[in-house]
Amino acid sequence: MLSLPVLRLPHLALKEVLKCWNPIELFTFSQCSRKAARVIPLAGTRNFHLSCQCYRFITINRMYMFEIGKTRRRRIFEMNLVYQCHSIDCAVEIVAWDECISFWADQWDGFRKFIFYLSDLFQCHITSYSITSYTSDLTVLQFLQFGQEIVGKQDEIKQLSIEFGSKNSNDFPAFLNDSNVLNVTETLYLYTIGVEASGDVEYKFAGAPKCFILNHARWFTRKTLQSLENCTLIDLNSPGLVHKDVNELVNLWKSGRFSALEYFQIKLAFEPGSPIGGLINLKDYSNRMRRIKKIYRHTYDVLEGAVIQRDDGQKADVRLNFWEEKFKLLVHSEKDKFEYVELITID
Repeated sequence: MLSLPVLRLPHLALKEVLKCWNPIELFTFSQCSRKAARVIPLAGTRNFHLSCQCYRFITINRMYMFEIGKTRRRRIFEMNLVYQCHSIDCAVEIVAWDECISFWADQWDGFRKFIFYLSDLFQCHITSYSITSYTSDLTVLQFLQFGQEIVGKQDEIKQLSIEFGSKNSNDFPAFLNDSNVLNVTETLYLYTIGVEASGDVEYKFAGAPKCFILNHARWFTRKTLQSLENCTLIDLNSPGLVHKDVNELVNLWKSGRFSALEYFQIKLAFEPGSPIGGLINLKDYSNRMRRIKKIYRHTYDVLEGAVIQRDDGQKADVRLNFWEEKFKLLVHSEKDKFEYVELITID
């Protein structure tokens, strides 16, 4: 069988060969020798997006998966490639072209070792971290401590997703205290269906990211909303707000506050016939141009929007769908895209 002495190739040729391999193949090649591991960044791996969910799954570029499994039991008929990864002392099984599993006696310890090893090997940042409430053997605080380890290594986390259910709702106040330390710079996803309002406690964010997306939050108040003044995107689903709080936000935006805001969306029960931002008619059927805005990886649109104007002349489309209980505010910009939607009439 023909073989290719990869490490003996000239620099440019070596670089082109490495670029042909996916992250699973690069990881496997790196186990051949220390020299093999050192040349991996030539494949352009610094641009990889490394993300993790709980302590079970690590993905690269949303396509290639490194699963963290328990100590492996040998199968009677071995079909997959299995080898020992001596650099981090674990067994690895190649399951498919886009998936491999590493095996550990302690999954949590193995997860932390493995993701930092991949980050060092590929010389890329851990960009996204997701925590769900279905992990019963570890607390949210343990995950947050790991998040602080990430920040200590690379200064920021671009995306953080945390779900607070009934099992871990008591950890929520501690999370708010540590949220600024985690330095989430791009998007924070919060699912807080298990967190109840706590008396007169007002939850605020000392350092909110550019995009704030929230689901099911009875604890969310008007003061919490005001602490998000520097956000670019605010998307709220069933918060503890009422109609007058949304009206106040729009009035603040008109006066020049929330100047960084490009899109605001909220789902709650609105009062019929009550104005928002001075407007009674919060939709314009004659406006058939759907305005589409992309903020990082998020895409939002408004159809049949009524135009509202800030004191400095900046315009925005607002739209209230009373039956869906959803209000949208999309600030105009030159980067917005448009799509014509024909009005359908019934004869």
